Amino acid sequence: MKNIKPLNDIVKPSLVLVLVAAVVAGAVMSVYRLTYEEPADGMPEEAGIAAAELLGTTPENFTEIPGEYSDGIIAAVRTENKSVAVNLTVSGYSGEDSIDMVVAASPDGKIIGLRILKSRETPNIGTKAFEPEFLDQFSGKSKTVERSDVDIVSGATITCDAVLEGINIALSAADKI
Repeated sequence: MKNIKPLNDIVKPSLVLVLVAAVVAGAVMSVYRLTYEEPADGMPEEAGIAAAELLGTTPENFTEIPGEYSDGIIAAVRTENKSVAVNLTVSGYSGEDSIDMVVAASPDGKIIGLRILKSRETPNIGTKAFEPEFLDQFSGKSKTVERSDVDIVSGATITCDAVLEGINIALSAADKI
């Protein structure tokens, strides 16, 4: 049987392991600090492009509306003629913040249009709610849009309800800002 020397066989390798772990952790923290970028305030680029298309302008021709937003609202912009576009996320069938969308409204509170930017909804089922046949129904509607105001896509009820919720949140926000 081998004679175990606690200092040489247990303590020294343990100290070396702790030292190596500390050096690696320090290196990881340094790389993180060098490469981390604060999230940009305002509307993300993809949402800004969609907002510009919906508002019939370019991103350079609208103004970010500063503020602390809630209800999933990420950012909002306004044009010179007071039309507003709101970028927000809502929770659909696939969970929290599963739909990223932009809703544009005219100065009188009517929907100009909307775009779905990203989604984790079920392909060919929930995503049917993102097709023009469904989304185009909202153009010209104002105030609170009810389920009875539009034709819901069969098999995508939860997703359709999430889109309705997003539209109503955006219209409410556009009315206040």
